[in-house]
Amino acid sequence: MRLYQSTVLVLAVLGVCVGAASASDGQEGLNSILNESPYTYLLDTGAPSPGALSERELARKTGWTIVPEDNLRHKFRGDTVFLNDKITVVLRRSGSGAEVYSQTADGLKQRAQLFACADGADRTAGLSSVRIIENNPAAVMLELVFQTQQHKNVSATYRLTTGQIYLEIAPGDGMNRLFIRSNARHTVVPDYFGDDVVFSPGSFKGSRIGVPAENFLLHMLEGNDGIVMCVWESDEAAAQLISSSESQGRVISGCDIQCIKGERIWVAFMEGSNIWHEQLISDQDRDRDIILDWEPPFRCQWRADFIKNDELAQSCNFRDKPEPESVWAAADEQACFCWFDRDRPCVRMPKLRTMEMSESNTAGRAWPVIVYPIDRSRATPLRVFCPTDIMRNTLGVGPCEYILEKEGFGSEPHSTPDQVTRWVENLFKKKKEKQASAQIEERLEQMLEHIRLAQTRISQYGDFARRARKLTDKAKSNKAVADALGRLLEMVDQMEQNIVIKSNSAKLPESAARLTDEIIALVGKDGAQADCLKLGSQIRAVGAAQDKALSKCRMAVRRIKQQCLMIAAREPQAGDFAGKVRELAEQMLQEK
Repeated sequence: MRLYQSTVLVLAVLGVCVGAASASDGQEGLNSILNESPYTYLLDTGAPSPGALSERELARKTGWTIVPEDNLRHKFRGDTVFLNDKITVVLRRSGSGAEVYSQTADGLKQRAQLFACADGADRTAGLSSVRIIENNPAAVMLELVFQTQQHKNVSATYRLTTGQIYLEIAPGDGMNRLFIRSNARHTVVPDYFGDDVVFSPGSFKGSRIGVPAENFLLHMLEGNDGIVMCVWESDEAAAQLISSSESQGRVISGCDIQCIKGERIWVAFMEGSNIWHEQLISDQDRDRDIILDWEPPFRCQWRADFIKNDELAQSCNFRDKPEPESVWAAADEQACFCWFDRDRPCVRMPKLRTMEMSESNTAGRAWPVIVYPIDRSRATPLRVFCPTDIMRNTLGVGPCEYILEKEGFGSEPHSTPDQVTRWVENLFKKKKEKQASAQIEERLEQMLEHIRLAQTRISQYGDFARRARKLTDKAKSNKAVADALGRLLEMVDQMEQNIVIKSNSAKLPESAARLTDEIIALVGKDGAQADCLKLGSQIRAVGAAQDKALSKCRMAVRRIKQQCLMIAAREPQAGDFAGKVRELAEQMLQEK
């Protein structure tokens, strides 16, 4: 503790000295401190800039001074800058938002502009005031007030911490939306246990499109060297993507996130050459193994999205070896279509699961596949951040906890099949299962209750699909309404069919109960560890199947809800039917 306090004191003194010496000694001392330190700093540029700062100005920092640590009353003479070793945020007096630069292999590069927005088209026109709330090596936090074109005030709090690649935004008075401007080639809504949703510029019929994201999405940046991840705390916040025409063609120019006061938003910047990859696979190559023209920049859990006609991709994570041919022949939907062959990334085009596709309408097509990092592995370098890291650091949960929280299982600690079976296996490994037999039975029963509740929730999704189907069937009697509903009818049909196809999952609780009895029967037997591991693996497979079913069902309802909102906005004649289905979807998503 004393060492940390001494370090902070030295840094504070250095900050004052740099401020005093900058006029005579140039900026070498300032850059030396900033370049060699991972800490956060608050700086004053000395003079306001009429336009966005160039990479050269950011590198030179001419006339800039460090605001001394714990100085919360500083009056800025120029523009406000705060940074760590990964992110630099510039707040210009004449600017209407925050300009965010991320550290790349080639230096700082502007990755996004963040705008605190009021209602409607009333945009921010300039920065009115900056109040320093926190200013130390661990974090810098500022309260910002922007003035809109209609002379209203919009406030927000921005916070940056040491070593992190994300900026935290807390909406204040008058702030209803956060617009994140960042040109993207694709935007991905990850679904850890199901299929992702992938939006491209061709997804848009207008300039805006709603996304079925509950808490996060990924912008795949042009150039394949960066990913911007947006995360929001509120389950109620809606997000829209914005499309615009640029010199290189139509692009996704950013996203608009609804703000709920008291609920934070984070924007993270993941950098690296070839950090994501896109490649077209021709229809002629669908039945053979393809080595991607791409070299992963680091080891981690990579994920591939095979993009279909609609936004719903077919997704799977890369494995260390290909599936057996027997799995391919069975066309099992659990089959993995991506693997590494001595570090070479290989894929095989899956049989795309969609009503729209038949052999006749796929001839001559080229199918995009995109690859991106989703989670770390044991070999992932410590300096690398993956989306799951950001998810854990901001929302405080991992993928499994996330879906369980959404479905109302968050109040049941340590009762998932994965948690319980691994705890039991550890007892067998240490030969302590006999002493803990009563605890084992209790924990296994808690796990079975968890499985039963999960199955009940899956059944509720089946009920939703049937109710939504009855509503849409009525709409089919009116051709004009049916035409307007279009894609919504297909989504409801697909969801109902998928749940009917998966109806055998109702046997999962029975299967888990039988496996649990077999584990209990092993207690006290010699050499039982191997059998326990085998049974535990089968129970974990039950849990994984339920997690995937829950996640896919939830994504389907989110997409149906979003489609209803789009229909209501542009197809008035179908608004009544779409509104009724949307109400069902909202009720389903809110139930726990």
